[in-house]
Order: sequence, then structure tokens, then C-alpha cells
Amino acid sequence: MITQDELKRYLNYDLKTGLFTWNFNHLYNAKKGEIAGSPDNNGYIMITINGKRERAHRLAFLYVEGYIPKQVDHNNGVKNDNRWHNLNSSSNQHNRKNMPKRKDNKSGYVGVFFDEKQYVWISYIHNSGKRIHIGSFFYKKDAIKARKDAEIKYGFNPNHGRNV
Repeated sequence: MITQDELKRYLNYDLKTGLFTWNFNHLYNAKKGEIAGSPDNNGYIMITINGKRERAHRLAFLYVEGYIPKQVDHNNGVKNDNRWHNLNSSSNQHNRKNMPKRKDNKSGYVGVFFDEKQYVWISYIHNSGKRIHIGSFFYKKDAIKARKDAEIKYGFNPNHGRNV
């Protein structure tokens, strides 16, 4: 793995914009001062140094803090927004509390679905690897409120459940 000193020889990182730029002319026609990296299929910015591709948000941590955490969370959920104030060292458990709404979600709200057998709205939440039943409700708005209250109780990011 590249060290912080090596990274700083190759690249400059702007904390305010989240962009990396090359410090000198580099392979593949990259010029000094040019923005480094390109998006991968998942939307993360990838930068190749010495033949090794690495995600820019991980390199930002190495550049600023001198280490790469196990996971990096983008506070606003935007995968290519690598501004320093938008990045947090994270655990898998914490990162799951800032997930977008799944594409197959039918209710429009994470953790809320309609049970056709009981003819009620069900609200649930996952925390510490466990699925917690919040309650059954006659009105969708009550199920949504209960879910939102549980997100606050369990420390979910306010962006959790955003649209993809």
C-alpha cells in the first residue's frame, strides 16, 4: 500500500473541493495540475498510482490522517463527493445507518410496508444485526412516524432512506 508521503509526492488533495490533482506529469497523458481519477461503475472516483487502483475517498483519509480506515462514509450519500467535511471514518454498522432507499421499495419509506394479510402497515428497523419490530399501524403516516422516531433513537444518519 502507498504511504502518506508517497501519496503527497504524486497528488495534491483540496479539502474544500474533494479533488485530487497531479503534482507532475504522469502516465497516460495526465498533466501536472490535472484532476486525477475517474468514476467506476458504482460512482466512486478511482485513482491509479503505481498500477494500483484505489478509491479517492480512502486516499483522502490517507492524505489527511495518515491511515486508511476500514470504511469511509459519505455523509450526504453522494459517492463522488470527496470533500473532507463529507467523509467519516466508519464501521460497517455505522455505514448501514446511512443507506439509500432500495430500488424495490414499494411504500416509499425504508422499514415500512403494507401487510395484506393483516391489512395493516408494519414498521421495523435493523440495528446491531437484529431486525426490530416497531409496530403495526392502521395508518401509513403512523408507521412512518414510528420508523423515523426509531431512526433517531438508534442514531441513524438523517440522510438514511434517501432516494438513490
